Amino acid sequence: MLGNDGEDVAVEMTPATTTATAGVDSLELEPALELAPEVTVGSSSSPTDSPAPAGADAAARRVQKTYLSMVGFAYLLAVASPGTILWTSSSACAGASSSPGDHDGVSSAASSIVGCAYGTIDARVLAKLTLWALALLASFRDLRGSDPGSISGDILRRWDDAEPEDHAEVKSRCFLEPAPPSSTRTDGLVGELDAERDLPRSLSAKLYPHSRRKRCERCGFRPPLRSHHCKACDACVATFDHHCAFLGTCVGERNHFRFWTFVALNVVCLHVALGIVGTGRWEAPVLGLRADSRLLAAVARAAPWLARLYLYPIYAAALALWVVHTILALTGSTTFEWTKGPERIEYLRGTRSTDFPFGKGAVRNVAAFVARDDVWARAAARVGRSDDGAGAWTPVRWRMPDRIERESEDWWNHPWQNKYWSCC
Repeated sequence: MLGNDGEDVAVEMTPATTTATAGVDSLELEPALELAPEVTVGSSSSPTDSPAPAGADAAARRVQKTYLSMVGFAYLLAVASPGTILWTSSSACAGASSSPGDHDGVSSAASSIVGCAYGTIDARVLAKLTLWALALLASFRDLRGSDPGSISGDILRRWDDAEPEDHAEVKSRCFLEPAPPSSTRTDGLVGELDAERDLPRSLSAKLYPHSRRKRCERCGFRPPLRSHHCKACDACVATFDHHCAFLGTCVGERNHFRFWTFVALNVVCLHVALGIVGTGRWEAPVLGLRADSRLLAAVARAAPWLARLYLYPIYAAALALWVVHTILALTGSTTFEWTKGPERIEYLRGTRSTDFPFGKGAVRNVAAFVARDDVWARAAARVGRSDDGAGAWTPVRWRMPDRIERESEDWWNHPWQNKYWSCC
């Protein structure tokens, strides 16, 4: 059953009879759309609906403020690090070792340390850093709280009207063999259902034949394939990837490409910041200065290294995240499917980690990954090319392939596993 905790779900099939001779013909599919008329995602009329935790929104805002604080701190570290390409040296360095016994000399030393460390700012370098930071904040603002592809009853009805599921056609594509009679069963079970209570055990190893998952009790309908119910958002999300706490929303069919762009902008901004911080080679004089001036010089010398200690781990994490989502785009997969796998996702049963059953080649996968983001529908609505804009959106109708091709000679469209090699 598809529940709130993200556990695996089962094929939506109800045996007409559960006997030792039960086969494909004795299995009847549930109606394609089983939905109470009044139930929609997030509606208060849902029989299982309950108020969201009182502090959930406040917690999400705190996480978002934490992210913005991290961005601001990284920006300040890049700007405040002395001796970098952001700052041009000045002649003030010559007075940095003024006599420690003279009060005016101490003031002069302190001011010359600051002047030598920072000098004059380079407007072009600062503009480059600032523009990338503004682009990142704009991406964050657009993505924060965006619709990842939340599915409601109306959307699902429209989805079903566009291409109703033909039960006879589905049954013909099941590729299932009748269960053997009890006398020939080797597991000692007579018509018993498997752990998820979906199919007889003799049938559960076949490829998933439907375009829907098991009924979601929380939402009151059977969501499309590759959807998943997110507890944080309290909605079934189409082509679910993951829930991002920093953004306060899920990443799914309608915003995955923008999430990839957001992660890429994080990588670029951190790369630019480290390009500035990494040039800090200023050596402040310490000997011959009073204690307060020595402290100022020590702080100025340590600032670039403190910036490196802060920025490099974040840069490595952002780069790794970008690489992962780039691979997901190339393979037509999702984080949810990668991490759960066929062991916990019923529609992936019978596949391997490198099968990527929804992939259609790297180029087509990337094109579809970009095209299904709702940024294009919103843009079309703004320029008047679409009357209803994103209002007519329906989820992609995913289907498992008839068979998994593992020995293809077309290595370009099967780069992870083909006739010549297998990456895993």
